[in-house]
Amino acid sequence: MNKLILIIFSGIIFSCSNQSTSTQTAEENFIPKSFFDFTEVDHYSINISENEIWSLEEIDSGQTNYLFNEILTNLYPENIKDTAFIEHLESFGYTKSKISNAKHVELDSLFSEKKHEEFYQYMCLPEFRDLLIFKDSVRIVGIAKICFSCDESHILGANANTEKFGMSGDYRRLWNLLYEKKAQIKK
Repeated sequence: MNKLILIIFSGIIFSCSNQSTSTQTAEENFIPKSFFDFTEVDHYSINISENEIWSLEEIDSGQTNYLFNEILTNLYPENIKDTAFIEHLESFGYTKSKISNAKHVELDSLFSEKKHEEFYQYMCLPEFRDLLIFKDSVRIVGIAKICFSCDESHILGANANTEKFGMSGDYRRLWNLLYEKKAQIKK
């Protein structure tokens, strides 16, 4: 009987150590994968208060406010091919700027699949004041809607898993990348 218990216990220990080794091997072999293969990025941002955003829901003035509200507060668009909304962004008050090519390497690093020590999600309703449109030489290859208040995103067109985007301080790094120079100019 003691031999049987010893054999079962040894089997359990051995199987646990094998799982640990395979997990470590998978982590060691992890290679970050970029979300997008891009050559150009447009950044659309809007300065709008939370009260102004939520008042859009109360105003029933047709399709225009509905589309604006969908862009600001919902997971719209649902498909990378649905890009018609982009031509309306500036009329809704978004400001368009091109991201300098010099920032593309860091942007690519942020928008890539990677390992994180922690994974968290806030429980708030996102307000997508920042949109990034990733393009290659001929078409839109990715859309990222960002809410810096909730550290939340809606990403379309990615070539990798986007579930852990923004963890380990990446939202703050992205904010700095997008707004650092603008903040310095205002001082």
